[in-house]
Amino acid sequence: MAISIDFTWSPITAAIFLLAALFIPYIIGVCCGHVRAWFPYIHEIGADDPERCIFTALFNVVALLLFLNVREQQNDIYKQLRGQRSGHLDEVSFWCGALACLGLFIMANFPAIKKNKIPFFIHCGGAIMFFGGSLVYCGILSWFAYKEASKNDDKWVPFALRCLFLVLFVFVLLGYILFWYFGRHKPQKAMIKISALCEWLLVLIIIGFFLTLEFEYSNF
Repeated sequence: MAISIDFTWSPITAAIFLLAALFIPYIIGVCCGHVRAWFPYIHEIGADDPERCIFTALFNVVALLLFLNVREQQNDIYKQLRGQRSGHLDEVSFWCGALACLGLFIMANFPAIKKNKIPFFIHCGGAIMFFGGSLVYCGILSWFAYKEASKNDDKWVPFALRCLFLVLFVFVLLGYILFWYFGRHKPQKAMIKISALCEWLLVLIIIGFFLTLEFEYSNF
């Protein structure tokens, strides 16, 4: 039986901390000359001191806040599915969300330093966990938003927003992978910059998706 935990404040708090985790190390890195000003890869802004410490600390906080939010959402889904044949979707959504949070934690604590291959590959593994888990998790939450919207007309706005962010997530993720692949094997500055831009957009899309959860909490 799921235990209810009141962390309805976590989506907007996680969004604020995530934006801080992105832009504070970025500004320090640019000022110190460690990264280029025009859309560096996110892992690059946490590769050097002193911004590395801030990057790691803030992303650890974000991972914790997102996990608390995932737990709260599992409780909500459990309540919605009580007495229904759900195929354990509440558990699937929880574990996919937890996988994404673990991936974010790994990315924060193992900076992608190409000179040291082991942390670099661990960081890449964390990125796959984060983006892959987030994609499945967002898909499941969008499905439940549709089920709620079919019962309550007031729920169509959050459902439409989640669908929008989910579609953007898929297309930008594909663009990120393609431009990263071709930019790596046929190094071109334009492809590298577009790939880095897609990485930033992916994180902003995830922030937008989690902020749609405020629609649900505002009705409680």
